[in-house]
Amino acid sequence: KLLKGANYAVEDVGNALKQAYGHSADDAAKVLKGIGYAAGDVNKALGSAWGKTSGECEKILKGAGYASKEVSSALGQAGSAVSSGVKKGWKKVKKWF
Repeated sequence: KLLKGANYAVEDVGNALKQAYGHSADDAAKVLKGIGYAAGDVNKALGSAWGKTSGECEKILKGAGYASKEVSSALGQAGSAVSSGVKKGWKKVKKWF
């Protein structure tokens, strides 16, 4: 709980679990859930530290004990963020031409 209370970005906590402690993505998801991170945050960590796809994240989050509704919401949030990023990137490209 110290890591969450210290306001570290969940991506940084995921990287620490992977690199310093050698946790697999599955184990890290369980640790992060135990600390109190929401499914959306754990989804970010899995994508950032382990490069997991949304399909892989779905299985991992469910395996960590998150409810299906939480997992769906987490994956939906990630999809919205990607879509928003693509739109912003496209606007920049269009300005070049």
